[in-house]
Amino acid sequence: MDSLIPASSGLPNLHPALVHFPLALVPAALLFDLLLLFAPRRSWLDRAATSLWCLAAGGAFAAVRAGEAARASLAPLAPEVRSLLREHDRLGSQSLWTLAAIAGVRGLLTWRDMRTDVVPRDFLRFVLLAAGAGALLLLASTADHGGRLVYQHAVAVTPQPAPVPAPSVAPPTAAPGAGGP
Repeated sequence: MDSLIPASSGLPNLHPALVHFPLALVPAALLFDLLLLFAPRRSWLDRAATSLWCLAAGGAFAAVRAGEAARASLAPLAPEVRSLLREHDRLGSQSLWTLAAIAGVRGLLTWRDMRTDVVPRDFLRFVLLAAGAGALLLLASTADHGGRLVYQHAVAVTPQPAPVPAPSVAPPTAAPGAGGP
């Protein structure tokens, strides 16, 4: 497999690469939803926001599955690290289900309003905007827990060998009687 994808040889698991998709797509989806409130005649914003929510939910699904696979490959962990990992897992699952629910409702709204040029500003859209902001906070908390696992506890980090110091080379000395300034 490494020969098919040469860049993957340095990546022990895909979870760190996949988590960035929902982290980037959710703020973009929220921005499109917010813009839609001010420009309801731009129905393309509605379709773009729905697409972004669906992609974010798909990215969260892939990240959670890759995280489960990565967890199975971990060495035994200290109790406090195990607790942090369980909390990260729980938050990741909650993020996935939240994003899937938002994407599903968003898709139904977009389908409902497909035949109109003006996207209505109904109560449900405001609820979804608030839910999206909550999902972003939940995702940020999940990412914070994952970052602490990596940066504070070095979970799934391959230790690098210590650098070998370069031999010191003494500067050449002038030969006696070579004449100086």
